[in-house]
Amino acid sequence: MKNLLRKLNVLLLCTICSIPLHAQTLEEVNMSLYNYLFSTYLTDINNQGMVSGYYVNALGNNNAFVITAHGKEIIITIPGFTDTKAQAINNNGVALISASNGAGNITPYRVYIDTVGDVITSTVAVTTMQQTSGVPYKMNDNNDIVGWYQGQSERWLWIDRDSLGGWDAKRYYTGNFPSYTYYNTYGQGINNSRMVGGYYITGGSFVPFLYDGVAQSFNVLTNAPSKTKIWAVNNNGVVAGEYQQANGTFMGFWGTVSGNQLTLNSLNTIFQSNTIQSVVNGINDNGEMVGTYLHPVTGKWVGFIYRPNNTEYRIPGFNFTHDTWSLMNDQNPANGVFTPNYYGNYNYNTMDPYANNGTPLLDQNIRTQFGLHAQVPNGISPDWVSYAQEVDRYHTVLLPVAYAIAKPLFMSKYIPLQAHGFNGYCYGFSYTSLLHHLDDALFSDWFDIPVNTDLDQLTNSDSNAIRAISRMYIKQTDIETIQKYNTTLYEDVEMWEGLYNLKTTFMKPMDKCNPRSVAVNYDNDYKHNLMPYKIHTPQMLPFEYPQGTIQYDTLFVYDSNFPQDSTRYFTVNSTRYSYSHDSVHYKDQTYDPIHYISFNKASLDETKNVPHAYLKATNANTYYANLTFSIGADAYYNIKDPANDVTQYNGSGYSNSSLVLSSVEEDANNALVPRTFIMDTSLSISFNSSNYADSVMRWNQVNNLRSMGITRLSLPSENDNGTLMSRFISYGNPDNVTKHFAGYLSQLASDMSQGTNILASNITAQPGDSFLTENPSEYVYKITRIAGVGNDTYDLTVDVINNGVLNEFSTTGISLSGNSAHTIDPYYNGPNGPQVVVYIDNGLNGNFDDTLFVPQVSLSINSPVHTGNSIKLYPNPATKYVYITFGQDHAGAYNVILSDINGRVLYNKTTAENTSEMQLPLNSYSSGVYMLTVTDSKGQILYRDKLIKN
Repeated sequence: MKNLLRKLNVLLLCTICSIPLHAQTLEEVNMSLYNYLFSTYLTDINNQGMVSGYYVNALGNNNAFVITAHGKEIIITIPGFTDTKAQAINNNGVALISASNGAGNITPYRVYIDTVGDVITSTVAVTTMQQTSGVPYKMNDNNDIVGWYQGQSERWLWIDRDSLGGWDAKRYYTGNFPSYTYYNTYGQGINNSRMVGGYYITGGSFVPFLYDGVAQSFNVLTNAPSKTKIWAVNNNGVVAGEYQQANGTFMGFWGTVSGNQLTLNSLNTIFQSNTIQSVVNGINDNGEMVGTYLHPVTGKWVGFIYRPNNTEYRIPGFNFTHDTWSLMNDQNPANGVFTPNYYGNYNYNTMDPYANNGTPLLDQNIRTQFGLHAQVPNGISPDWVSYAQEVDRYHTVLLPVAYAIAKPLFMSKYIPLQAHGFNGYCYGFSYTSLLHHLDDALFSDWFDIPVNTDLDQLTNSDSNAIRAISRMYIKQTDIETIQKYNTTLYEDVEMWEGLYNLKTTFMKPMDKCNPRSVAVNYDNDYKHNLMPYKIHTPQMLPFEYPQGTIQYDTLFVYDSNFPQDSTRYFTVNSTRYSYSHDSVHYKDQTYDPIHYISFNKASLDETKNVPHAYLKATNANTYYANLTFSIGADAYYNIKDPANDVTQYNGSGYSNSSLVLSSVEEDANNALVPRTFIMDTSLSISFNSSNYADSVMRWNQVNNLRSMGITRLSLPSENDNGTLMSRFISYGNPDNVTKHFAGYLSQLASDMSQGTNILASNITAQPGDSFLTENPSEYVYKITRIAGVGNDTYDLTVDVINNGVLNEFSTTGISLSGNSAHTIDPYYNGPNGPQVVVYIDNGLNGNFDDTLFVPQVSLSINSPVHTGNSIKLYPNPATKYVYITFGQDHAGAYNVILSDINGRVLYNKTTAENTSEMQLPLNSYSSGVYMLTVTDSKGQILYRDKLIKN
């Protein structure tokens, strides 16, 4: 075993300690590229883990960089200068840059970095330097800079005191006036108390000192090895630098100072040989250090980050048993997450398990609107209730009037993107585990799972548990999450960057820790999401030494395919210059070979705060800059953007060369071809779809609280052409057959005061026909037939909210001739009250030649709901009062809602917790039929039935 206390031949009074083996974490930073090696120098590290440094490029010039706490590399350039070094990074995110043209004078700059967005906000030249030959080295949190300059005969330490103003320059000297002896004096590090660390040269010795920039006095450390240089001093007075060992090699160190005595801790045990030269250039207040060593094989300098007494990175307090599920990411009835135990008790074709109102989820209008010509299986994934709970930010289920419009809005994204066979909920497993551990109160509030529940105790018969995982799984397809973390952009977060981001957040206290998941992609192109919770690093430098060997980071993960197995890990090549490919190895050969590992995932805080964008609480007139566009689940497609770049799927596979179409993809256990894309609302695309394996052509766009689309039942051999932009979809029939399609618009105001679902079905499209469908203004739908021969027809159904009442209008066989436009207005204020009209423009000259009034039809009210036998209503019929009794099988408060037969809410009150009975006065209401609804605090309907007022 290697001796932990190596004795060196040094001065008798010198105290040198070696650091215990395997008691640290290490990172390498190497800015080299494949086939070309650069030297990399790290100069400083702040308390947040930001690192400054520079590397030497192929031209021999220095290039400054900062690595943020998120692992993001920021290359810093200063206009007019070819040579830059980042010498320091303070705790305010301000970097000190030394800029020159390779020779002559140096100009210092302060570069201000936004530590949240990882971007440079400003670059400011330092103009208070009193010596043009000054070399800047370090900067404290007050922006005071320390360095040295060449005087006439000696070198001087200097401090540029930005916090106080003024300039201080000193040389160390011995002797008495007038016989002073001056020495070359170097200022290398400075802390917030303006204590400077440095050294002076006498003969062949480097003598370390501390200089008090306030008292302007030197403290020479007399017991240090004869060649010792201090390069940094932190706010705790701990110094770091390099010293010469007995073997003649310089080695990095850190040390403490008492009086004029230095206790020096050598870094020789973190290197594979004590003949490897190294230096520590920076140390923060946490005792974390950065420096550089000379690689014994390549002869290039390599940066390193050293964290002593930190044996691993780990999410603080994470308990694998308590915070991970015993449920498994499959459909095994015993412990699978999605099984008949869960979804087998309802049928979408006969009921809506979210509204639970006695009507089918997939009513005839929904079937026509989305081309649902076959039975939809119970096991559609995710289940409708989980999806609706997640996206229904307004609890429209409590308002039957609004829900009638909201349901098609929800469906417009559920059907094209979410509704498919079970492909794994790995993403949901990862983020529920993180949320449960780091914000259990929010986890409980969202999913009705009691605080401090052991996740491993929950079974697949617990609907709250299953829906917690399902809902977190759904969050990955939020429009803003997709825009920022597009799964096809996995290399946007490089291996080293992603690991460093996890490491820095794992070191934070629990209330500041903000981790994220990772995803792996296998050679058969399916993705799998996992949750990292612990990282081990190599224990000795270099990582690639002896030649031909390599040490890896070990990334421990929670894998939902192996519940309660805490031994799952990846070994990851974490050298700074490595790419994602062929640098990852899983614990065993359970999976196919890994193609890459992606750290390009949302953080937990982002997941907590990002609802689904098109359902956010904004006014319906406010549209997001992004539009989601979907094509049916089993079709080929060819999409061209304005630059004629193509996104396509055909028999040869999927490809996307467009820079403006972001694909919506899921971490799932099988390869899914992207069907939904995000684009800017200012853009337009043209496309063709064909090869309809499921016999459905479906195009859809969603933007905020508005959805529109075109659907038709089709033969697999048919083709369809279209163009799309915000509020616009065109349709062209290139085949020599007559087709029939449906066009629709669903739109809802965020305050529920207005809303409509317009469905134009059975639109006849002759061979060569072209149609435009538009949303020219709020709640208005326009259909234009371009050219065409003879009269086509269509049927029309319109649901519309008028003054808090839902009305339905319907008619059939509306004639649509060539070169004509029909504008459907659901808010026409007619002589007999609100009506739906169709304005007809024959000839497309902008004039309305006719107005068609669409007749109103009857609208059925909701059916009764009795969940259990605990809630009773009496008397019924009632005259003055009705009493509601609550049983003991539900704890907490109740919401009691009284609405009229049109769904208009007349009374809405929340009871106190544990209320057993309440009285509802009826004196102010007219005789008639009403609907009484009782929900729990989450909006789940517990009771609904008719109430008759005499």
